[in-house]
Amino acid sequence: MYLAKVYITLKPTVNDPQGLTIKGALHTLGFASVQDVRAGKYIELQIEEKDLTLCVQP
Repeated sequence: MYLAKVYITLKPTVNDPQGLTIKGALHTLGFASVQDVRAGKYIELQIEEKDLTLCVQP
């Protein structure tokens, strides 16, 4: 069994309203030193395969 960890983020040039909302909330909570926040998704996939080459695609 293999565990694939996938991080999904927006491109740097794309506006991130969710990140701006999180940044504002952090500032409200007293974390004034936070400069930038980019929101994304994190996914873990458990793959039942014996051969690693069948799990990996370029």
